[in-house]
Amino acid sequence: FFILITSLITHLITCMFIFQATFFETSDISTWLSANEEYAEQPPNMQYMSSLYWTIVVSYGNAFAYNDIERVFGLFVMLFGGFLMTYSISIVGSLM
Repeated sequence: FFILITSLITHLITCMFIFQATFFETSDISTWLSANEEYAEQPPNMQYMSSLYWTIVVSYGNAFAYNDIERVFGLFVMLFGGFLMTYSISIVGSLM
């Protein structure tokens, strides 16, 4: 059950990261998708994989936050990841 919920949350965060990049693509704000032509020219499934990679490792590698909105979103993802790790460790500890 825990793996299913974690996978669902990871998928939602991945989709939100892609959504905010495509939402601001028409404005003057540079996003992770528009700032790197390699990502902009990828098909949607590869953009999803790049975003999933960002979601799992949070801002490591070529896909990283280019504007303040993406940075704040990344901050919340990191805080959520810390909470999830703490929760996971406490569950394992309570089973012992």
